[in-house]
Amino acid sequence: MVACYALLGRTLLAARGPERRRALRVVVALVAAFVVLQLPYSLALLLDTADLLAARERSCPASKRKDVALLVTSGLALARCGL
Repeated sequence: MVACYALLGRTLLAARGPERRRALRVVVALVAAFVVLQLPYSLALLLDTADLLAARERSCPASKRKDVALLVTSGLALARCGL
């Protein structure tokens, strides 16, 4: 994803015309939305998977916090899809 958007941004920076700036803003907005809304879910899922693979037992409050974090961040990730 980084490579594709970097190539797209480079192409837009080299382009001429009035729509160039607007298109560049859209690309920056898409990348920012991904980082803000999808990255927390990916990190929470990675930490959850690491806990499962390590077979660590967590306390009940810690497990509940992890479940709430996954629920909230998955909602943010789904909102990114809607955007």
